[in-house]
Amino acid sequence: MQSTLYILLPSKTVAYGQADWASLACPFALISAEGMVQQHGEQSLKQLGDLIGKVRQVAMLLAASDVTVLQIKAPPLSAAKLKTALPNLVEDQLASDPAAAVLVSTPVQNGVCTVAATDKKWIEALSNTVYGLGAKKVAAYASQLCYELQPGASSVFVHAEQGVIDFALRSSEFEGFGLTLTPATEELAVAEVLQALKLFAADGKVGLYVPAQQQAAYQQACEQDAALAQRITVKPASWSSRVSSMAAPGKSALDLMDGVSLPNPGQLDLRAWRWPLVLAGLVLLVNIIGLNIEWISMKREAKALNDTLTQSFRASYPKETVLRPLDQMKQKISLSRKLAGQSTPDDFLVLASQFSQAWDRTAGGTGSASVMSVEYREHSLFVRTKTQGTLPLEQVRAALAEQSLALVSSTDGILQVKPATADIVNAANRSGR
Repeated sequence: MQSTLYILLPSKTVAYGQADWASLACPFALISAEGMVQQHGEQSLKQLGDLIGKVRQVAMLLAASDVTVLQIKAPPLSAAKLKTALPNLVEDQLASDPAAAVLVSTPVQNGVCTVAATDKKWIEALSNTVYGLGAKKVAAYASQLCYELQPGASSVFVHAEQGVIDFALRSSEFEGFGLTLTPATEELAVAEVLQALKLFAADGKVGLYVPAQQQAAYQQACEQDAALAQRITVKPASWSSRVSSMAAPGKSALDLMDGVSLPNPGQLDLRAWRWPLVLAGLVLLVNIIGLNIEWISMKREAKALNDTLTQSFRASYPKETVLRPLDQMKQKISLSRKLAGQSTPDDFLVLASQFSQAWDRTAGGTGSASVMSVEYREHSLFVRTKTQGTLPLEQVRAALAEQSLALVSSTDGILQVKPATADIVNAANRSGR
């Protein structure tokens, strides 16, 4: 499934107050590659297990109060060197130890970069849980940098859960923060949100995104304050506004998972390959079975032929010991032909006569080469030649082939010539390449 599953996770304040935070209901949305919301609702991570294992990527939206976003001055450094230097660059601006935080940053531009920091143990717990549910790829973003941002205005998102309100403010592309509000009653929740607005967004236009069922209450409260009514627009929060910046590449490039050691680095997802692997295994099995059947058939055929030759040889030569029936039969036939006065292809006279005819038509006929000596052994002619230039071996080989001879080798001017058989011709061709 080529879709991304976005999950708005609870803040640490809410999660650590529960015995099993993975059972808390979280807003989620399944969004296609084209940006269409295919499914949304609220379910716990455990309930989303099946969906997590099917999607291309899981994008965790961390609560704004759990991520600190900083603008810092930095020298022009490469990505690797900047990553190493980040703990020292942000040490004075973080309330906690940089060693206990995950730090990611944008590239340095005009001597400034944006850094996002969050608790290492918390994001590792989140990633381990999501990977444990079968996720293929996981990303983690500061939610305040994903929310919709209108030109010339700030955006404030309000999300309430377990009596705690996550207040997130985004003032520019890479500027935003969050805080946790704990109103005593639901009636005081609206008043505390507006009070935080007056404190942290004292001037300028503001888009206030609240749950749809509370839009009327917030709208009424803003209208009672003339100053707020002029500059605050109350809107219902939706998934299109929650991940607005994710739709445009590069708008929210701070993936906090870049600073997390994956629980299973480099692990191959075999589930995605199970059917191709099964098919490849079946094809391999069929081929192995076919090859074994053919090998057994050929082995039986060879045994039958060998038994037939052995019986024929024993019938003709009952006193001979049978070791290699085919070779022994050839020797007997050759000997019989000699005793009868017939020549065989590997006789000296036959080889010499055929070689002489081939030689005269090629190298010998031009006068550029001559035969110094001829030696007969191992059923072959070994001809020592003398040439004034390069011996035309290809022409000699072709002429010998016409005489049913093969040029086995040509080393140091010595040509080895034998009667042409399939094995000898193949060997001669390989040595001649």
